Amino acid sequence: MYGMYDYKKETKKSLKEKANKNKNVTRFANARILLIDIDSEEDFRRWKMEIEQFEPILNFPKYKVEVSKGGLPHRHITVYLKTPLDIWKRIALQFCLGSDLKRETMNCYRQLVGRAANIVFFEKKDE
Repeated sequence: MYGMYDYKKETKKSLKEKANKNKNVTRFANARILLIDIDSEEDFRRWKMEIEQFEPILNFPKYKVEVSKGGLPHRHITVYLKTPLDIWKRIALQFCLGSDLKRETMNCYRQLVGRAANIVFFEKKDE
């Protein structure tokens, strides 16, 4: 257990319920999607620098940058991969591309304790 929250009890269903309770929606990653959580302008500059380095290796993926529910400088970046990757490679790439350290640490923790890493964004519902 990390802190006081038991990540072993998380499921996609429980995360969707939590999001709905808070008037949010969930967006989950899969083998062809990376979700990058950016929390500062410095992290965003790092993202721009790192994606240039990784684009040729990843076969020039498409990506979408959106302001997250917390407003700027927070951003959610979705990277659409052409080739599926296993969970450990996706977590590593998200970290290398500047995603929030705590988020990626929790994804590693979830995998290590036998809970599928719920790589997920909580986003505001469209009104």
